[in-house]
Amino acid sequence: MFIRLSNNPTRDAQLNLEGLTHYVSPENLRFHRSRILEASPVLGGRFYMIRESCTLDWEHTRRGQRCVVFAPDGEMVYHPSLEACGSKTKALRDFDAWLAARRLELTAA
Repeated sequence: MFIRLSNNPTRDAQLNLEGLTHYVSPENLRFHRSRILEASPVLGGRFYMIRESCTLDWEHTRRGQRCVVFAPDGEMVYHPSLEACGSKTKALRDFDAWLAARRLELTAA
């Protein structure tokens, strides 16, 4: 079960996902020039969601946001492509739609 461990979203994600995935490691975030803007447990702590800002091109001239959801084993269960990134509103709307469509499936696991 995931729980809130810090008020800083980057630190919270690193503490919750440590040993499960390299996705939020300082080195990986720096290499990809990504920033974690929001992080929280979802579905009663069964899953963990981050909203990140990431570069959309190799020149690092454009940025977009997306939500990424991790299972208890660190596997990404929701990870939109860079092409699907957009504004904060779009990222959260897409995540809400995905969650609504799979809520029963995910809570049964």
